[in-house]
Amino acid sequence: MVQEYIKGDERSFTIIAFPIPEFGDDFEQMFKETVKINTLDSEIYGKVQQNIIDALDQAEYVKVLGKGDNKTNMKVQMHDLKNPLKETNFENCLADVNIPLGEVFTSPKLKGTEGILHVSQVYLNDLKYNDLQITFEDGKIKDYTCKNFDTEEENKKFIKQNVMFNHETLP
Repeated sequence: MVQEYIKGDERSFTIIAFPIPEFGDDFEQMFKETVKINTLDSEIYGKVQQNIIDALDQAEYVKVLGKGDNKTNMKVQMHDLKNPLKETNFENCLADVNIPLGEVFTSPKLKGTEGILHVSQVYLNDLKYNDLQITFEDGKIKDYTCKNFDTEEENKKFIKQNVMFNHETLP
């Protein structure tokens, strides 16, 4: 049914989730706010995102630290730019493909990318992971754990089968 009304070759990968009337008395206001946030002027935010990119392009690496109980502590290594006036490490993806305002993203250099990525709770392929923690070394997974089961062995087996797909490491 989706393909009948929302043809894949006529849209990007992003679909807006509009509120439904079952929200009750707040439906109309929620609908207006959903339309408002998804129709913000991407040119304004594109300039803001470009300022972020210009600053990040000067970095040798980007440090990502978790807040509060989040244990994330990653050093993400940037590629060397031979001509910074014409090259960038980042993509300024605007709302034409990623609403409401796009995103800034990169593909880091593997060598030198290291640290811990921690997520307190996440669903991957319909499976829930509690306190998922992945340790990277030179951009590849070195170690992993979660707190789904009583033993470390069970947790590692769960991740290896369902995240790593039985590979010893992944980038």
